[in-house]
Amino acid sequence: MLRVDSNKPCKIVYSICKHDFLGYLIEPHVVQLNSDEGFSLTYQRLFSTTAEEFSSILDETDFKLIKLLEEIEQSHIIKRFHKKAIRPVEYFRTIFDEKIYEVIRPKIEKKLVEALRLIGDKDLFQMSKEGWPVERKLIIASEPASVLFHFRRNVTETRYFPTIKFQGQRIEFMFKDAQVICNHPAWLLLEDVLYYFEEDVEGKKLLPFLNKRYISIPKSSEKTYFEKFVAPLIEKHAVYAEGFEIRTEKFEAVPILKLLHSGTESPLLQLYFRYGDYVFPAGSDRRVTVRMEKRENDYIFHRIKRSLSWEKNKINILQ
Repeated sequence: MLRVDSNKPCKIVYSICKHDFLGYLIEPHVVQLNSDEGFSLTYQRLFSTTAEEFSSILDETDFKLIKLLEEIEQSHIIKRFHKKAIRPVEYFRTIFDEKIYEVIRPKIEKKLVEALRLIGDKDLFQMSKEGWPVERKLIIASEPASVLFHFRRNVTETRYFPTIKFQGQRIEFMFKDAQVICNHPAWLLLEDVLYYFEEDVEGKKLLPFLNKRYISIPKSSEKTYFEKFVAPLIEKHAVYAEGFEIRTEKFEAVPILKLLHSGTESPLLQLYFRYGDYVFPAGSDRRVTVRMEKRENDYIFHRIKRSLSWEKNKINILQ
């Protein structure tokens, strides 16, 4: 591969690529420009050790990004998590596995999100399969999108699916070759736009629907599914339901002190807060708590909104 000549016109770009083992990454590249100012086939990956040569086309944020993205480059990752010297091809062939991926990937994604926020309106592209860093021009959405999770329950099944809105308009993302670039928080690449979301949505909640209209939960499994999946989802996200009820309830909170006995140890005073008929231990960081109620064939999800700032103030007074 030809080396970029820093004395001739060139440009810094950021390129999203998919590593065979580590998943989606972002790489900084400098690309030589043709006489018409288009991108040539001459390019090179930038590192902290090589960036200074191209300082005339880099700003302070570029230097930050180069250093940040260097930390998720495969050699750096291997050195950090394996310690012993080993060639990348050998590491991924003989050592790397799903457990290691589950440990490493969240750390990579933390760096990715930091990088995406720094990139802003800088030149962002999707890399070609052959490694050309400027295959497709991408843009980052100008504001966060929102997700609404839908449940439609009937006598035989419950169908579950999400919808996405951007700037008040619903956008179609199913069967559109969309890609989840980052799981936590979710970043979705759809038709050359990178979308991020208002709430702390996980990409894995969108992933099944990239090529599927809905998930069907049979009647026989609904109670367990509602308890383990639907109730926690209602706590964190906007949900629209048909076939069961979601009640948002607000109460005046009342502090309660309980004397707890634990065997031979001295009794302890434990602070709780009562909201209507619901009692919660102090110290929780959940603004909304959901309790499920089953009445014959009907389900009611009670969505209790808590005042954490008020609770914290009461805790401080008692301390």
